[in-house]
Amino acid sequence: MEFVLISCCCFSLKSFEFVLHLMVIMNVQRRSVFIHIIIICFCLPGLDVGSTSTSNIYGPLDITLWGPDMVTVAIPASFFCFSQCSPACLYSITADGRSADTDEITIIIRERLNITTVTCTAKNNITGHTSTTHKTLQVLQGPENVSISGPAYLPVDRSQRFLCSAVCWPSCNYSWTSNGLPRSTSGNQLVVTPSAAVAIETLVCKATNSKSGIFASAVRKLFVTDGPLYTIIRGPDRIQLHSSTMFECLSRCKPSCNYTWTAENQTHHSKIIDVSVESWRESLTLTCTATNIITNSTEVTQKTLSVTENTAAPLRMNLMSAFVIALSLHFT
Repeated sequence: MEFVLISCCCFSLKSFEFVLHLMVIMNVQRRSVFIHIIIICFCLPGLDVGSTSTSNIYGPLDITLWGPDMVTVAIPASFFCFSQCSPACLYSITADGRSADTDEITIIIRERLNITTVTCTAKNNITGHTSTTHKTLQVLQGPENVSISGPAYLPVDRSQRFLCSAVCWPSCNYSWTSNGLPRSTSGNQLVVTPSAAVAIETLVCKATNSKSGIFASAVRKLFVTDGPLYTIIRGPDRIQLHSSTMFECLSRCKPSCNYTWTAENQTHHSKIIDVSVESWRESLTLTCTATNIITNSTEVTQKTLSVTENTAAPLRMNLMSAFVIALSLHFT
């Protein structure tokens, strides 16, 4: 004899699902086999098998509040509340001191707090049953107001230190680039030693929040400076009376220099001048001052000229001169 036990159960809130269990007990006789089949079918509570409509009302169950565990000051963050609920649930979310009758909310924290809490309550609109969940958030800040402090320019072959700072909580990590190339640094400090081959050094500091990964950068462009050094006046050592002679002031200067000439208590701003002496004297002293346009560093040089007579030219005024000083000394 053979016994077969078949049991079926339906379980699922939305659909039928059957499980078949077979148990076979066999008793084989010589000439015949008898089979008995027993079918047992049952349904778990709360399932739709043609019962009354009240069996479809349940919840809220398994209420969940989705969203980040950390928020950053001044940056929006969204949260969504969900629960298993039939026929439907009404939701209320409270965060940052305000409430909204909705299942989704976006908040912006305006100032840094140690923590803040988001609360969601789901309410079955038929039974009035409620369920509440909370999410505790860590409040971060920054980076904000990223800045680079340090000298205003970079003298050639001289090490200069720069500091990067930012408003950041709990902390920020810092990285640097110089003229587009990454620099190996320790923390928020950078030491730069420019070469004469570089005209402008561009420094970029990137501050990254150690928790959120949010970052911001600051940029500084700095002139590489040198001089004035080795300033000289190029021109003859003698000048003839009533003749025009050109002189040039030269200096090693980075990025560039302005030049100021003085003679006989008169001043002229130019790199090149034309000098004409119209009245007799034995000598004339020219002074040139080179001034770096960035650092305002100066260097002064002088040249004393012997004045000789020009017997081939009559006495005249040099009308082409652009600048006249006392005793008929002309600059152009």
